[in-house]
Amino acid sequence: MSEIVYEKAGLRDSTHAGGELINSGRFAFLLLLGADVMMYVGLLGGYFVLRGGSLSWPPPGSPALDPSLMFWTCPLILLASMSVGLGVRSHHRNTLKNLRLSLAATLIFLALFVAINATEWTNLLQNGLDIMTVFGGIYLIITGIFLLHILASAIVVIGMIRRVSRWRTYVRSANSIPHLAMFLYLQTAIWISVYALIYIS
Repeated sequence: MSEIVYEKAGLRDSTHAGGELINSGRFAFLLLLGADVMMYVGLLGGYFVLRGGSLSWPPPGSPALDPSLMFWTCPLILLASMSVGLGVRSHHRNTLKNLRLSLAATLIFLALFVAINATEWTNLLQNGLDIMTVFGGIYLIITGIFLLHILASAIVVIGMIRRVSRWRTYVRSANSIPHLAMFLYLQTAIWISVYALIYIS
């Protein structure tokens, strides 16, 4: 019976230089993104099922959604993902000033995104949206979970800004900034899908 040899850091042969094949932190982060995608697939699938089983959607008497207001959330989250992408570029080029500016811009765009969603929530609740109904419940669950993701991203950005502001020379910060960029890229794609499903279709 032949011996099974698993690849690992430090293993050297004619095809491998001995470095770590898969970064454990990056692998765990990708698993987290995969789980996040599956959660949204389940939520949006449930939305389709509930909507398909209703004679009218939204139900009669439900307050009207405001697609014109919520439209602005799409460019805002897109700009946030673009600005953090520029931050990754600045991070790799050792340009601290540009990195700080891109993180600050990302935070502003995320804050505006949250503010518009909060305005929509306030208007809907004041106009009688019942969170105990099928429509009100699934709407608040999907948008609420997404807002938690964006708030968590904003908290991470604030921590990065505080850390980077203390740098006088470039310090490589592992994978935190590229991971944030990947996370926001995914959230941008998800939110555009959510907006199209809930507010347009």
